Amino acid sequence: MKTALITVSAALLLTSAASAQAPSVAGSSNDWMSVSALSSQLEAQGYTVLEVDRDDGRYEVEMRDTNGVKYEAKINRITGEIIEREREDD
Repeated sequence: MKTALITVSAALLLTSAASAQAPSVAGSSNDWMSVSALSSQLEAQGYTVLEVDRDDGRYEVEMRDTNGVKYEAKINRITGEIIEREREDD
């Protein structure tokens, strides 16, 4: 009985130690689309990219459309999909 208890305890300790490792940092540089790829993707959609920042796990991009209208957009860091786009007054 003691052997079984020791074995179970050891297994639980090993499982706990493995789960206690530092979690991966959300938004690590490996998870982000490159700025150049993001810019190319947005330019293919007709935007001129003015500024790119990383914030809150996504890209925030200032850009202009073909009519010269300025926008600030929140963009998925992995896919480059526009999540939210807000028109800005100059």
